[in-house]
Amino acid sequence: MTMHFFNDEWESFIEHCGFTDVELEIVQYLRRGWACVDIASELFISESTVKRKRKVIGQKIIRYIEKEG
Repeated sequence: MTMHFFNDEWESFIEHCGFTDVELEIVQYLRRGWACVDIASELFISESTVKRKRKVIGQKIIRYIEKEG
């Protein structure tokens, strides 16, 4: 799953989705197009943790979009 959004969309998600501190950190890399393996290496966490967090981030974004729909 690749997350491609405009900067103003990312800013809206960051403001309204209730991301945790770790999720926010991962979001900063996702919005720059980084791969999970690279994010994991940069943050010294496992790739599976990044993938799990990315899934949660995606779910929060979907809930927000559906609510605002």
